[in-house]
Amino acid sequence: MKNFILRGLFLFMTVISLVDFSFYGSDVAAHAQGRVLRVVSPWKARGLAPEKSGFIFARMGCMEMLTTVDHSGRIVGKLAGSWSVSDNKLLWNFHLREGVRFHDCTPMTAEVVAACLNRSIEKKGVLSRTPVKQVKPLDEKTVLIVTQRPFAPLAAYLAHYSCGILSPSSFNDKGEIVNIIGTGPYRMIGSKAGKFFQFKAFTDYWGEKPQIAATSYTAVPRGETRAFMVQADQADLVFTLSPMAARKIEAGGYADIVTMTIPRTRQLLVNCGSFFFRDQRVREAISLAIDRKAIARNILRHPDSAATQLLPPAMGLWHCPNLPSLPYDVHRARTLLSEAGWKQGTEGILVKEGKHFRVVLNTYSSRPMLPSVATALQDQLKKVGIEISIVVAESSRIPEKHRDGTLQMALMARNFGLIPDAIGNLAKDFGPNPGSWGAMGWQSARMNQLIEQYWGTFDPQNAARLRKEIVAILQQELPVIPVSWYEHIVSINRKLGGIHIDPFELRSYVEGAYWVD
Repeated sequence: MKNFILRGLFLFMTVISLVDFSFYGSDVAAHAQGRVLRVVSPWKARGLAPEKSGFIFARMGCMEMLTTVDHSGRIVGKLAGSWSVSDNKLLWNFHLREGVRFHDCTPMTAEVVAACLNRSIEKKGVLSRTPVKQVKPLDEKTVLIVTQRPFAPLAAYLAHYSCGILSPSSFNDKGEIVNIIGTGPYRMIGSKAGKFFQFKAFTDYWGEKPQIAATSYTAVPRGETRAFMVQADQADLVFTLSPMAARKIEAGGYADIVTMTIPRTRQLLVNCGSFFFRDQRVREAISLAIDRKAIARNILRHPDSAATQLLPPAMGLWHCPNLPSLPYDVHRARTLLSEAGWKQGTEGILVKEGKHFRVVLNTYSSRPMLPSVATALQDQLKKVGIEISIVVAESSRIPEKHRDGTLQMALMARNFGLIPDAIGNLAKDFGPNPGSWGAMGWQSARMNQLIEQYWGTFDPQNAARLRKEIVAILQQELPVIPVSWYEHIVSINRKLGGIHIDPFELRSYVEGAYWVD
């Protein structure tokens, strides 16, 4: 226990050394009294650009988009009070809210909004993956978006943080972002090294006035350190805790714990174009060999998180309750591997054409339970003759190895909710041009066709039919192999009220928060 405390103290002091408290000015005393709402999360900023780090500024209530989701996941207006689409489904009019001002007190106009959206396209934000042809101001409070073809999920794409709306004074003469000057209830007043940000309440906010005067965000990659900060009363709202840490925090009375399933899935990404995984029977056998219920119960301590399909119930319309669940059947797994030409070797490892079934699985620790789940998978797959070596490194190693073609397997936590219509990520991962977190060496002409049809349909019944077939293809062909749905574990200081955790992680963390006196 003594060693744990000393190690935690060392890690905590390392984090604190990144924070320049001069940013607080006269508010240092308030910070010491706990009057600054301190948010801690694993993720640091990769610069100020919305397409790179906008999730931080949106979640901290500094930057806003035209649309967002309500507490049931339905797409609603944010900076856009309403919108309409023409009969030919090519012209969208987004009507901006009245009285919205940026943190520099300049008004939000259609001209400014159009410039931000055009920049998002230029900088390869999510709008660059849509058939948007033109964005321009129609009048002072109306933005016209013209698409090359009908594109039904446009309003959902506009909720992504890469579509954040910023004041022109956020940019220098070269068009580079030098400050985040948004429209949210909190304005940014300081930052350091992409790991620490400080915000103050914006009294002229157009919506519900913030009840907390100041907030801060600190990026702490190590889960052990985040948990220690809760126990040391150095954080008020802490995200992505491990189940073990959460139990200690709750048992010790340090904070309240909220656990919920979110639109994120722990999944095995396999190189479907490689010698080991190109046969669909092998991918099915791996899926059959995974005891998801045991992992969810014994490791994740959240039995309901065992994945029966790729997309969790939190994805709403994209989760298909009637889809046959992914089963656990070791005998069937061995049969399929044998049918695929893999035979038992002398060391208990499968062999085919002189090659042993030995592969490297990459994962990362910033999502706390991934290494533990990887170890369980290593043990379970060994029972069917597959030997896995685990490499735990930075999460960036996975897309790097994906791009250079050296990735064999990866265990990752994929977020399907950043665009609140899952088609945004499904198209990116399983469409004709998969991204560096998407399927590797796998293509489906039928999937590409279904995605195109879904983009163009405005009919709810037809959209439901297309969703069902898309999900069924993923369940059958397994370009990625679902393991568990992600449980969001958050600690909340008991002095805080009004905290509503958004499973889509699109709404502000601090929206509606207040101190309980």
